[in-house]
Amino acid sequence: MANTSTNIGGDDAQPVFASARLRAVCHGNGRARLTVGFDYMRPGRTGFPMRAPPRHLLQAGAAHLMIESAENDWFLNPDLPALRAALDAFTARFDDVSAIGFSFGGYGALLLARALHLRRALLVSPQYSIFPERAPFELRYRQIAAELEQRFDDLDAQADPALAGCIVFDPRLAPADAAHAALIRTRFPALRSVAMPFGGHPALHLVGEAHLFAKVQRLLQQGEITPAALRRLHRAARLRAPSYALGLARFHGARPSLAA
Repeated sequence: MANTSTNIGGDDAQPVFASARLRAVCHGNGRARLTVGFDYMRPGRTGFPMRAPPRHLLQAGAAHLMIESAENDWFLNPDLPALRAALDAFTARFDDVSAIGFSFGGYGALLLARALHLRRALLVSPQYSIFPERAPFELRYRQIAAELEQRFDDLDAQADPALAGCIVFDPRLAPADAAHAALIRTRFPALRSVAMPFGGHPALHLVGEAHLFAKVQRLLQQGEITPAALRRLHRAARLRAPSYALGLARFHGARPSLAA
C-alpha cells in the first residue's frame, strides 16, 4: 500500500488505506461505532480534496471514516480490490457501521458495503451504474463512463439483502435517479425507497438549504433513518427552502425525459 496521499487533516487522522487513486482516513478510532462518508462529484477536481476532522460527527461518540478518490471515477480503478481488503480488516471490529453517500458517494457505499461490514446506509440519489450497457437511461455521465474500466463495476456481486436504510431520490427533476433506485433495490431489497419531489440531485438539496441536515445526521447515527422521518424533514424543508418553488416551476415548464 503506497502512502502517497496528502492533506489528510487533523492530529488524530489514521490512514486506513492510501494510494495515488484512493484513500480512507479514520478520525476517532477506538470507539465502538463507526460512521462512513464518501467523496462525491467535484467539478474541476485536481486530486484529493482538502479536508478537516469531522468534529460535529465525532461529538456523537462514533469514529468517522472518510473514503475519497483522486478523480471523479466512482471509485472504479485498479486500487479498488486493495481498498476493499483494507476496509474489511479495519471495520470488522466495530459493533456498528453506518454510512451516508451522495450520488457517486452513494454508489461507493454500495460498492464497498460488504468490505465495510455495513449495517445501514442513507443513499442520496445513488447510481446503480453509469455504464450504458447496465443503465441505458443514464445520460449524464456517459463521457466519464467511457474513460473507466467496466470490469470494476461489480455491484451485483456486492449485493447484500440485509443492508438496511433508505434510498432518497427526486422522481420529478431527476427521473433517472428513480430508475437507479429501483434497480438498486433488486440487489439490496432491505433498503427503503423515499421519493423527495423537487429535491433535485442530490435529493437532499432542499433539506440542506433549509439548514436541517444536522437532523439527518442524528437520525443516521441513532439508527432512526426511516422513510417517515425523512418525509417529515422534506415537508419541513419545503416551507423554508426558496428553491422548492423554483423546482415546481421548472417541472411544470419542461418535464424531463428518461429517453435513452
